[in-house]
Amino acid sequence: MFYQIKGGEKKIIGEGFLCYLPPIPKDTSQIINYGLPIEEQYWKRQPIPKWYLERSTEEEYKQRQDFDLVIKGKKKFVYVDSMCEKYRRQEWSRRKWGVYIMINGVPTYLTGHHYWYLQWCKFDHKENDGYPFYYEFSRDNFYIRQWCEENPKSMGYLIIASRGTGKTGEEIACITNRATMLHNHRAAYQSNDLEVGAKGVLIQAKTVPLFNALPKFFKPEFAHGTNTQSELVFRRRSIRGRCLCQT
Repeated sequence: MFYQIKGGEKKIIGEGFLCYLPPIPKDTSQIINYGLPIEEQYWKRQPIPKWYLERSTEEEYKQRQDFDLVIKGKKKFVYVDSMCEKYRRQEWSRRKWGVYIMINGVPTYLTGHHYWYLQWCKFDHKENDGYPFYYEFSRDNFYIRQWCEENPKSMGYLIIASRGTGKTGEEIACITNRATMLHNHRAAYQSNDLEVGAKGVLIQAKTVPLFNALPKFFKPEFAHGTNTQSELVFRRRSIRGRCLCQT
């Protein structure tokens, strides 16, 4: 967004934010909705494929068997299902680098944060099974967020908006995305009301359910349980009498 990208385009967002978009992929299979009729070219969240759920269950079973053999030195690698791995790599790539999607006949770039927000962040909305909707103003917000993240001179950004525009969910999505993707990353919420804000809403009611709903391949090891009230801790659980360190 902030740095110019070879072969890409530029777009002015808001009051003078010059954002650079990555080039449209030549491989049309990497563009969501490509080839569909224009009236069907809109954002539609795609649940985890049924085949993935079935194959990944078998994959985990074989990995548990292989793990003991690897520990004993009888095997070098654990089993990995090629189809499952391809799907995981696709979703990791999209959450990191973003993706293009056809919207009403126009190739539209979604940042990694925006795709993560739309595809994987389940909130307490009654509509759309709890997942967010796509809006153009929200897309522009994510452009500016990305611009600020990449700009070495940026000190952050301030969002002023009316209630119900989704700004809180967007920020929680971005924070959770980075916290579960980067090593040694710390994130915090600040609120003028500790009980109702940081603990009551942002952590318990928003962030924890979002994290619990993520697929396994996006969850780092954690030690906070599934009903934490104040923090998410991404480290291995301590097991009495067993050393998890490598020497």
